[in-house]
Amino acid sequence: MSPVFRHSYSNSGAVNAVFTLAQERGFYEEAGVEVELVVYPRTSDALDAAIRREVDAATCPGVCILNQAMAGADPVNVMNMEDENVFGMIGARHITKPGDLKGTTIGTFGLGDQNQVVISRALTKLGLDPKTDVEFKPDFPDRASLLAAVDRGDISAICFTVPTPLMARKMGLPILLDFRDEPEPYQCGAVVTSRRYADENPATLVRFLAGSMKGARLFQEDADAALPHLAKASRLDDEDVLREVHGLFSTALRTLTPSLPPLSAVAADLESALGRPLEVDLGALVDQSFVEPARTLAAR
Repeated sequence: MSPVFRHSYSNSGAVNAVFTLAQERGFYEEAGVEVELVVYPRTSDALDAAIRREVDAATCPGVCILNQAMAGADPVNVMNMEDENVFGMIGARHITKPGDLKGTTIGTFGLGDQNQVVISRALTKLGLDPKTDVEFKPDFPDRASLLAAVDRGDISAICFTVPTPLMARKMGLPILLDFRDEPEPYQCGAVVTSRRYADENPATLVRFLAGSMKGARLFQEDADAALPHLAKASRLDDEDVLREVHGLFSTALRTLTPSLPPLSAVAADLESALGRPLEVDLGALVDQSFVEPARTLAAR
């Protein structure tokens, strides 16, 4: 009987199409593992579940990894999914220039979450003080609710990774800042497990990564196979936007080996947002040792 691996992710992360595609095509079975995919409202919820050992791993961004480490947990990035900054700051229709944000309310999932940290950096780049010039409204349940709120004008701005900025532009919302204009390493997505799980179950973890790698390869090579999964993962149905997103993530998935610089960049932004050092060992949060065995297994 094959071992079972439970992987979790948020309900609106485009790159998670890789896992459902791999599952549909039987790549996990070929690698010798039975995979259960578990969906949560937010990436932080998904990683919380992995740390609690309710699931075995999660797709999540750098801030989630760092927040868990600061809380004393043992997260570790074992495979990269997106290591460049693909965030965009989206304004409400009445926001015509960055100065219009002063004195307004900006929506986030929660204070200290990835989108709030990037919003703080974006505001600083736009000449505003995130601590005094705006108010943050946290605790929106998911990405769709935040996009709907900024579209209605209930909040003045949000900040998200693609595909949300692409869809927002098509809706006629202003993109106040697109971090893709100045490419930089930034951990926007990774497969993260606990150090305890990785140490206790290395073979099962490698099997999961191998099946996922085959899913990533098919995602890159066959847009027609990928698009239905991408539509479901991102909760979008606009084919033009989906094809643009497919191209972006096909490029991102060329680099599956995790590395420290993208996480270090996120750590610098989190330190700035918190106003204090993180006091975590960043090197302990990245483990490259599982990728090559998984790549070898995937090539069989």
